[in-house]
Amino acid sequence: VITDGSAAAGDRWVIQRPAVLSIVRVTGTRDTVSRGQGGIIVTMVVRNEGEATAVISATEIDLVFTNSIGNIIPEYRINILTFAGQIRGGTGETYIFSVGVDNAASLGLVTIDGSINGTDYNSGWIVTDYKADATWEWVVQRKAVLSIIRVTSDSYTVATGQREIIVTMAVSNEGEATAGISGAGLQMTTAAGVVSGEYGISYMLRPLTIGGGREETYVFSVGISGTAQSGVITLDGSISGSDEVSGNAVSDSRAVSGDWVLVQRKAVLSIVEIRSAKRSVNRGQG
Repeated sequence: VITDGSAAAGDRWVIQRPAVLSIVRVTGTRDTVSRGQGGIIVTMVVRNEGEATAVISATEIDLVFTNSIGNIIPEYRINILTFAGQIRGGTGETYIFSVGVDNAASLGLVTIDGSINGTDYNSGWIVTDYKADATWEWVVQRKAVLSIIRVTSDSYTVATGQREIIVTMAVSNEGEATAGISGAGLQMTTAAGVVSGEYGISYMLRPLTIGGGREETYVFSVGISGTAQSGVITLDGSISGSDEVSGNAVSDSRAVSGDWVLVQRKAVLSIVEIRSAKRSVNRGQG
């Protein structure tokens, strides 16, 4: 019998605990969002609790959106901004996503979770996690929608050169998110076109925000140029701002109910003639 119990050149290996993926937390930068909002940053921290390296594919990591009814992932646009293709044993990586909200996304409370699939580098076995230890929640609101309800003048007949009439403009926010207002104004037109330049307009009352579902009134002092066109002048309004949740621009440039004024040339007195009943008079005559 011929035997040998030791190779001239042997080898060795290290036995590691298999890769174990764990989603530690999902965190958003907003707790309130608006329909149509984009560019919202959400991060997901993933840890490998094993020793073997976990190999991750960019198509196998995602965010999961749910509400009281169920899965609503299709209502969100998800782009991954920061991606790590491997997570070494005993370490973690942070994945950063940019999220957009659909214009018709479900309203109310939404929970954001994560999912990740990968493989153990040593064995090729699939490793996964579908539940974060700490999830994120946000509330979806209807985006701010500005609507000029009415424009009203305190005078219906005015004269050229008139110093002041008062015009009010009522504006509602038909959404839920607050609207920040950057500009509000009036527009004067005739049948021939815009004549706003013939009027001096200044604010008397100018709210800077309009809460969701609320109405605010803007008050203007309007002075009429001495050379303003006469006739019927139509009064309309304009308003602009942004949704304070999403930052998206919001505006309206036509009132549901406008108003008008009749501009007349101002009264001008002229002494045409002075006549006396006598051609000659005496001193002391009465």
